[in-house]
Amino acid sequence: MLSSYEGYFARNRFISVDKSKIPERRRAIVTIIEEENKEDIIKGQRKAFNEFMRAMKEMDALGVEPLGEEFDEIISQRVNITRELDL
Repeated sequence: MLSSYEGYFARNRFISVDKSKIPERRRAIVTIIEEENKEDIIKGQRKAFNEFMRAMKEMDALGVEPLGEEFDEIISQRVNITRELDL
């Protein structure tokens, strides 16, 4: 017979969500569900934004001009620039 218990681990102990107890001396298989929590997502987004801003400042210091009106015109025509085109 199989039973399932929902909960989480904290300080090497299983804490059940619904306060149920796992019977002692029973064979068990534990499946860990990898979920990103909000804090991890926010940290990742903040890191990506900071890297982007650093790269923009670096390009500005090198005198690299931002993309011009020609690029905006191409994008407005919904052209997929990731594919190779024969011009």
